[in-house]
Amino acid sequence: MYYPPLRSFLIPQELYPLGHEEESQKTVLLMGGASKVLKAVEDAQAMNDHRWALHLLHMLRAVQKKDKSVSRKILKALEAASLRALGRTIFNTNGRAYLLQTALEREGNSPRAETKPVLSDAFIDSIPISLVFEVMQTRLRPELSIDVHESAIFLVGGSKHIVTVRRGVAEVTKGDALHGTPEPIGTFIADENTFRRIMLQLKSPGKAIMNGDVRIEGDQLKFLVFVQRFERGA
Repeated sequence: MYYPPLRSFLIPQELYPLGHEEESQKTVLLMGGASKVLKAVEDAQAMNDHRWALHLLHMLRAVQKKDKSVSRKILKALEAASLRALGRTIFNTNGRAYLLQTALEREGNSPRAETKPVLSDAFIDSIPISLVFEVMQTRLRPELSIDVHESAIFLVGGSKHIVTVRRGVAEVTKGDALHGTPEPIGTFIADENTFRRIMLQLKSPGKAIMNGDVRIEGDQLKFLVFVQRFERGA
């Protein structure tokens, strides 16, 4: 078998690169100093070249740690503007949401993590169960599932869903399992409203089992571990 030489894959200067802060300081100095780079940021924003503007701002943030003449407030405002403008051009919902959320943080308007939205019972009960499963699918915690391949059955309000964790990816099917799905570790049985509240972190799965609101057919401990692989909450 032929193995191409290492140099085909490796750019020599990337083997032992400069640290980000040192590289930023040298580059900003080469460009004529922080004021010149700030002007370049404004020019880039005027041309809607927000990727380049963010790259320059990333360097200025590193320089600002030592050069206090660079206003952190101004950097945050410029970065928020470019993040928001770039976010509007991104079609991927996760990428767009991340950019816009970061823009809010730079503006100091990000909601506090400890502040939870207050949802009325009427609103909770109106959420389609299909949507709950769609959101559950996106909230798998990779650090707790990267080496996992298991499935579980959810009987919610008489509707059967099979949730499979396949090495860091969650799959949800309604009805019969897909080919290759491992034997389920158990079956979760609850009404729709109980399931909604568990997934919104308004009800503890353990307490719901103890109260009889949820029934588990199979190993309860394994099922609780399975549920903990997913983030819950509004």
